[in-house]
Amino acid sequence: MTTFALKEDRVRVERHRVESIDVLVYRADDAISDGFSPYVKCAVLPAFCDWAAEHGLRALGYYASRESFWVGDLKRECDKRAIKAVITHPRTKEPPPWARAIGDSLVLLKPNVYQVNFNISRKQLFDRFAETGLMLPMGIDVFAFVDLQTKFFKRYALPKAASYIVPTGSGTALSCLALALSNKQSCTLHGVVSRPIKSVQRVIENNIAMKTTPMIELHDDSTDGHDATADDAPWPVSKGWERRAYAWLKSNISSLTQPICFVSLGR
Repeated sequence: MTTFALKEDRVRVERHRVESIDVLVYRADDAISDGFSPYVKCAVLPAFCDWAAEHGLRALGYYASRESFWVGDLKRECDKRAIKAVITHPRTKEPPPWARAIGDSLVLLKPNVYQVNFNISRKQLFDRFAETGLMLPMGIDVFAFVDLQTKFFKRYALPKAASYIVPTGSGTALSCLALALSNKQSCTLHGVVSRPIKSVQRVIENNIAMKTTPMIELHDDSTDGHDATADDAPWPVSKGWERRAYAWLKSNISSLTQPICFVSLGR
């Protein structure tokens, strides 16, 4: 059976009040094993790296942002399986805060837009490892990872709800949640995005095309995660995507169909 990096074999669900309305909170962020970054993707990394090793991959590459704290977990899990982690990042005056954990796996590039540096990173990886290297896109949007993360959400099921509020970056986790909830057509997944909606839509369409899933609605929050209305969140929220999602929930909760569940994926 697939093993996930959790403290206990469960994900806790809490009940809180937001604007005098009950909200269930799926606390995946608080369930991750000690030593891992508190992102749900990190619970899946060991199983994904097992898959990579079983399929003969010698290297995994990732073009990281300054906020990609979890890449230290990727390197550690790769090292355990004799897989080379190659983490690229634009050269800056101050190194990213996770640079020390990466060590000689960090490759600095000339600053440029994401797609250009991603393509450079992919070519460098191919030049070194050919077909035995896999360049991971943002959100680890590759079939094997999506399949494993979907299994995670099926095994550690979300509570029954009519409206799910999902902090959304790349759209990978939102896709996995939709696939995991595919037999529950009466609910709606509200993805509060922190990236351009069109790019998130492409990820979702790529992963759930021709599959029957719950309704997905994407919302572009304009507060950029700094709205003071998020300061009173009754559970821990991050400074970024979860804060945006909570601010959106608070502003729109009266129009949502109950029961409501906030999906806490990482902070």
